[in-house]
Amino acid sequence: MVRFGKGLAVAAAAALVFAAGTASAQFYKGKRVTMLINYGAGGPTDIEGRIVARHLPKHIPGNPTIIVKNMPGGGGMIASNNLGEIAKPDGMTFGFFT
Repeated sequence: MVRFGKGLAVAAAAALVFAAGTASAQFYKGKRVTMLINYGAGGPTDIEGRIVARHLPKHIPGNPTIIVKNMPGGGGMIASNNLGEIAKPDGMTFGFFT
């Protein structure tokens, strides 16, 4: 089983910000980005993820809205599988996993 730390989620979000450059400012402007959290609302993962979601838009060119979507179940695998198999690879969905 592969475990992803919170640091990896933040690093992935930072890579999303820095890799795209100025073209991303136009890409993300006025859009909604979904943050998947692999545990239910109210727990430590949810609280930390929502703090990141609150401050992340000011670090992404275009200041998109971050929508938090909790996907509990399967020890976090429901959200992991959703991100890997169902979410479109268009840069509009990322995971904040523990």
